[in-house]
Amino acid sequence: MARFEANLIKRNWHNHHLPFIAFAEKGKGISWHYHILLNSDKYTIDDLKKALDKSCGNHKFPRELICLKEITDSQKLHTYCTKELKITNNGKIDTDRMIFSNILFGIENKTPSIAS
Repeated sequence: MARFEANLIKRNWHNHHLPFIAFAEKGKGISWHYHILLNSDKYTIDDLKKALDKSCGNHKFPRELICLKEITDSQKLHTYCTKELKITNNGKIDTDRMIFSNILFGIENKTPSIAS
């Protein structure tokens, strides 16, 4: 994600961070995967694809492993991304599988927003 942001935002990306929230999911297999929600802000889908392509190419990471999709159905979004989050007996969500970009990158006082 750091490389992706650096390729997307360019210089001083850490000062102009693109907040995201990631949800870790194991599914039925043995491998983990992530659903990463970000507000693309002023960036187009083409901008995002180019940054992903460059990030994957620089690290010899197969681009086919990353699926970039625009969210068109917000009703299904919360169910799809949170289907493996556990709710404790007292009704609270166990957030161990949620990754906030400001925590991942150690950026203080910047709350991720996925609202458009």
